[in-house]
Amino acid sequence: RRVGPRTFVQVTIPCNPGMAGAPVFTGDGSLAGILFGQAEGMEKTSIAIPATVLKQATERMIEKAR
Repeated sequence: RRVGPRTFVQVTIPCNPGMAGAPVFTGDGSLAGILFGQAEGMEKTSIAIPATVLKQATERMIEKAR
């Protein structure tokens, strides 16, 4: 799902307070993303930051720290 210039993973689970930052896994156990928040106006539908985006951001932070 695209929101402006960003791409998110849409999941059909509610994001209750305190759940942001929880991992979201695929059916085979791979990391799909990190839960970000509830999709506005969509009950029981949340969005997650994709694992590929997290990996790229982590790699950039590590490179900058060197």
